[in-house]
Amino acid sequence: LKTFVAAHDSAGKAVGIVAAVFSSDTSKVLLTLSNGVAEFLDASFMSSICRFTGHTDSIYSASMSYDGSMVLTASKDTTAKLFNAALGCCCMTFEGHHKTVCFATFSPDLLKVATASHDCSAKLFDAATGVCLSTFRGHDASVHTAFISPDGGRVLTTSKDME
Repeated sequence: LKTFVAAHDSAGKAVGIVAAVFSSDTSKVLLTLSNGVAEFLDASFMSSICRFTGHTDSIYSASMSYDGSMVLTASKDTTAKLFNAALGCCCMTFEGHHKTVCFATFSPDLLKVATASHDCSAKLFDAATGVCLSTFRGHDASVHTAFISPDGGRVLTTSKDME
């Protein structure tokens, strides 16, 4: 068992780790950092494999496609971004929320992206074009997660609006 306690930016300054997730084969760890960067690490040696840049504020969550080819991030900068996992380049930016995007996930077929935001809404995007297909409103508080059903026909959201 290994513990990873700190991350550093390109200048060597310590930055906060906001979230972490294993790749499906557990060979990599994906960290999201308070400086708007996500980073792939080798899970055995905790050495950097690839950095994902482009956000202008903290990244709150990140997920990987089941095949490991794409990384999806959600940020305080009000956007979600899709990255090529091998190259580290941003392929698509999903815009339209007015507050922090706290969660983003892929549909099972990787054709859609769902986002959840502190603006009390969730959105469904076309992953290839970045076009917003639907906006889901109705919560009275921040939406924390949004999941797409296995058949792609429904979106399930969670919020703290019933406290």
